[in-house]
Amino acid sequence: PVLEVNGDLLQVMSRLFWITGDIKYRDWCFRIADHYLLHETLLDTEKIPLRDHGCEIVGGLSETYVIAAKTAPEKRDAYRAPLHALLDAILEKGTFEDGMMPNSFNPLTGEKDAKSISDGWGYVYNAFLTVAEVDGHAPYKAAVEKALRNIHRHLGANWEGYRGDGYADSVEGAVNLLNRIPVKSAFEWAAQSLEFIYAIQRPDGTAEGWYGDGNSARTMMMFALHRTQGVTALPWRADVRLGAALDDAGTLHLVLSSDWAWNGLLKFDVPRHREWFNLPFDYPRINQFPEWFTVDRDAEYMVSLNGGAETRMRGPELAQLPATVEAGGQLRLTVRALDRQSLQSHADDTPWRLAEFAANTREEAEAWQEITRKKCMDLLGIAAPLSSPADSSVKSEVLEETAHDGYRLRKVTLQQLFGNRTITVLVGLPELECNRGLPAVLCVPGHGSTPADVFDGNSIYKGFAGVLAKSGFVVLAADTAYHDKAPGFKTLMGQRVYDLVRCVDYLSALPEVDPLRVGCAGLSLGGEMTMWLAALDTRLAATCSAGFLTFMNQMETSHCMCWKEKGLRELVDFPDIYALIAPRRLQCQIGEKEPVNQFTPVLARRAFREIQKCYTLLGASERAELAVHPGAHEIALERLSAFMAGALTPNGGNTVE
Repeated sequence: PVLEVNGDLLQVMSRLFWITGDIKYRDWCFRIADHYLLHETLLDTEKIPLRDHGCEIVGGLSETYVIAAKTAPEKRDAYRAPLHALLDAILEKGTFEDGMMPNSFNPLTGEKDAKSISDGWGYVYNAFLTVAEVDGHAPYKAAVEKALRNIHRHLGANWEGYRGDGYADSVEGAVNLLNRIPVKSAFEWAAQSLEFIYAIQRPDGTAEGWYGDGNSARTMMMFALHRTQGVTALPWRADVRLGAALDDAGTLHLVLSSDWAWNGLLKFDVPRHREWFNLPFDYPRINQFPEWFTVDRDAEYMVSLNGGAETRMRGPELAQLPATVEAGGQLRLTVRALDRQSLQSHADDTPWRLAEFAANTREEAEAWQEITRKKCMDLLGIAAPLSSPADSSVKSEVLEETAHDGYRLRKVTLQQLFGNRTITVLVGLPELECNRGLPAVLCVPGHGSTPADVFDGNSIYKGFAGVLAKSGFVVLAADTAYHDKAPGFKTLMGQRVYDLVRCVDYLSALPEVDPLRVGCAGLSLGGEMTMWLAALDTRLAATCSAGFLTFMNQMETSHCMCWKEKGLRELVDFPDIYALIAPRRLQCQIGEKEPVNQFTPVLARRAFREIQKCYTLLGASERAELAVHPGAHEIALERLSAFMAGALTPNGGNTVE
């Protein structure tokens, strides 16, 4: 508590000093800083806290250091070495390999409180950026960038026991740092992490029912202002939508739309650090609302409305700009500074999700699919194996056949595959009088399972393969849960997809099967593999991908990393791969009881919204469904059966949620 209180005092008094110019606030800051930097230093204690309710002291000392640097050079000279020693110790002993921080560490022994990572990591890194700016010390800025480039690995992390307050603090710290060091993957992580806060909000607007809800609201407002570059619409209504972004030249591009007629003001942000607080520069500080695009009172701007001719405006004219939007209409505005560039474009040149779906028309969506499908094929390296002359047809041998309730089960080897390989599959054939022209489903189990498990009614698969076979589907169960890449394949994922493509070849060639009515279904790794298969093999008419829909950020921890092929993250995310399936039928299943750090519905809903964009542009929004069921990591059997019946049988009904 003492560190928190004294840290808060340093922050408050340092800001009061700049606002008022009253020297007493500076002197009080120096008295506290003298104690922690010159007398009883933090490095002589057994615990340095790195989360809120303690880490405030680090930020407070950095704010006092700014005062010393600008007004008392002798104090800066006295503080520099011990403050750098403190920050160096945090980097050396108080951070993990990826730049994240524990809740606390012992500077004497280097022992970390490794129970969880600190949601206050961004608060502490504020101090690093501030000191880096004052002293021109590049290693401190590099340390912050390292953390920002690794934070995406912690989507769905245990921030304060998965509480909204923990997510809010972690995202808040990140957004403040991203204002200075833009990293695309970290912005993406922040947006995805806020879904966990949205998910706990109650109908009355509260979240967890305590004062910490204010932290959640604060962070959501902070991120919303990033998405509008600090511009707000007055009056605000629920039907009013506003977004803005800066291009590489620092020009602001703004879009405002509303369902109903709207008249009001577009209020632009101002350099608050200077006009309100009299700060010498906009140094990073705890609980700051970052400045994005700001309008200077003495600057001039060129403004274009809806693509029209540019008009010259001074800052005071632009700061509160009258605007009108017709019902269902849209306003587009560009703002370009004449005598200065915006502070930064907030762009990150590092390759990240370069093929993200961003089409606006049907033609653009179809062109994107063609290009992105080829890029994925090239990345996985499966074009060459599939086009191998020695691999033009699938050879097979039935090893055994057994009778089951309503179907016959064959054990079959598919032989002479690429690399002279053989795989063993299970094929279920329905006991029907007419056994021609039947629909077929390729069934894919997950990690730790075998093809036999998808026929087991007591497993997490609920025996869906056997149920489908009994109801008139030809089914084939194949194993892709291996981890040994065979010679000749570029990637493990490419080998797995290749095997499934050959299974589709075999299924489609069976005399019992209608090759135009072949689908696929799988759970967990099987859900991942059906996603990949249907995305790259357009013969699949229907896909049920269960227990997998999420983002790659969430897969960075607590999961098998076999999904992560070199260059994949730089190209696409999972929603982009799913979007390659459009406009064919797709069902994504997710259980309500999935843990937060696994395939949580919170992220699935966000991911599905991204998938739905492509389906909508292709005129097939009703062909994709998100089936959230009350179970856990398991197949929702009735939903799967109804979906396949509706998608692959002539008289099947639609089961869109």
